[in-house]
Amino acid sequence: MTTRRKTVSESTQGKTVVPGKAALAKSKDPNFRPSTLYLRKKTLAECEYRLKTTDDPRDMSELVEELMAGWLGKSAK
Repeated sequence: MTTRRKTVSESTQGKTVVPGKAALAKSKDPNFRPSTLYLRKKTLAECEYRLKTTDDPRDMSELVEELMAGWLGKSAK
């Protein structure tokens, strides 16, 4: 299995970028906080596999963030 290298724009997704400075990791970014979720093993494994084997640039936290934001937007209507 070959691993696809992330482009510069992909590697900064989900991180605060200040022009002229290195990207701030999520673990150091005050806009993020760690969280623990209980997920079924099969669901998590299938999501990890799909993210790794497709050209999807997101990581797991970005996928969960997108799904939760979409749910919040839908339920606000």
